Amino acid sequence: MKLATLLYGIIPLVFFSSCSSSQQLQNFVLQEQVPFEIVEYYYQDWPQHTRTSPAGIHVTIVLKENLNSIELKEVFFRDKQVELKPELRAPKVYVGKFPKQTDRILNADPVKEYGNKPPQFSKNGSFKFSSNDAIISYTERGKLLYYKLTDIEERGTRQAPRNPR
Repeated sequence: MKLATLLYGIIPLVFFSSCSSSQQLQNFVLQEQVPFEIVEYYYQDWPQHTRTSPAGIHVTIVLKENLNSIELKEVFFRDKQVELKPELRAPKVYVGKFPKQTDRILNADPVKEYGNKPPQFSKNGSFKFSSNDAIISYTERGKLLYYKLTDIEERGTRQAPRNPR
């Protein structure tokens, strides 16, 4: 009797939990092709130039032509995600800026580390890929879609812009 009650309680629980996880994964199906042409993509370290320009990694995506009905949204890279924004002087170039957390205090005394903010990771744990891959999200006709960029090229550290004197 107890065994039957236990089975009747566990079977529906397992069934409903597997349905919700498979439904969640269906929302993140990667597209095999994109309706726009990507000329190149790469990432590079970005040193801190000013107090308002933190150090970090920039993921750059260069498109062949301007997008009309499609909007690039976010880039997922190394367990983090940021918004993709077009460069002001080059509308075919989109950049995702991943700031490095530099205000963390590391000390042998844990009391002195109080107040450190935890690192910000991606809200979406469904993407699993290598450290040189990224996923971009974009909207087409109001639908959110995803595409995987593989083997992103690492370029040297970007130099600070020089101010003429």
